[in-house]
Amino acid sequence: MIKLTREDCHTTSLLGIYQNIARGLGYGPRKVKQLEFNCTKLSVSRGLAEEFKSAATEAEWDKQEINTVFLLFGPKITIDSDDCIAEVEDGFVIEPKRERLVKVAHA
Repeated sequence: MIKLTREDCHTTSLLGIYQNIARGLGYGPRKVKQLEFNCTKLSVSRGLAEEFKSAATEAEWDKQEINTVFLLFGPKITIDSDDCIAEVEDGFVIEPKRERLVKVAHA
């Protein structure tokens, strides 16, 4: 499990939260910006979700917008804790594929 600060989670950017989780997994700042994430492979605590919702409310999102974002793009809220906790499954972090250089033999 990854424990985040409230500041890490008090944002209207799920991508920002996912990047903070990746940092907690040990990815460096430059690498984090290249990553993609599979939100179906992530469970979070009630506390983490509440921090996101609080930030969205402060940004004047309505309740329907907040719920829609979580339903479409958010992780599963399955951890019963007021702390900001995330549990990552294999496949949450998607690293960019490296393009292979192919040498072509000239005849």
